[in-house]
Amino acid sequence: MKWNQDNFLFTILSRGLDVCCASLLWLICSVPVITIGASSTALHAVMQKLCRDEGSGMTRIFFHSFKRNFRQATCIWLMMLVFLVVLWGDFYAFLTMNVIPVWFQIVPFFCGSLFLLLWVWVFSYLARFEGTISQVLKNSLLMSVRHLGWSLLIILILALSSLAGMSIAILLIFIPGIYAYCKAIIQRRIFDRYEPGAQKRQ
Repeated sequence: MKWNQDNFLFTILSRGLDVCCASLLWLICSVPVITIGASSTALHAVMQKLCRDEGSGMTRIFFHSFKRNFRQATCIWLMMLVFLVVLWGDFYAFLTMNVIPVWFQIVPFFCGSLFLLLWVWVFSYLARFEGTISQVLKNSLLMSVRHLGWSLLIILILALSSLAGMSIAILLIFIPGIYAYCKAIIQRRIFDRYEPGAQKRQ
């Protein structure tokens, strides 16, 4: 039987290999910690191309996006990291206080929710569109709220992916790519709605 490279099985295997390779690149490039923002943006750039069947050479796409978005993505990531540290400090104080004011219960929850909503949009937005850091943060947050249902679904996928990674350590190699690919599928049509009024990144 002649092997047809366009058949369903080959497509699935090829796409799965691309996702795994991109996931491995993300892990390697995220090791310095400070580069997590640029690495995440590059991963989303690859997954967005992949889910639209655009371009080839996933390694080339990854490092092109990594280099191009490094400054903005790193600045955004460092700001979010500082925010996360402060949030953790508040949470720790929350656990150690004997008497907890009502406002002290609400503020960490609100800030944590804000962080999650921003996290699931900001780097994928940066991978797709041009903009200043303030514009990227503002538009990402607005999208996360406007499409709250999809945002909650992405957060659920993130939570399930994290649980799977904690349960089976070997999955940590593949989970970042799988999560980013699922997210790219969800966000594809949403980003397309904003395409006419925004400058395309890729």
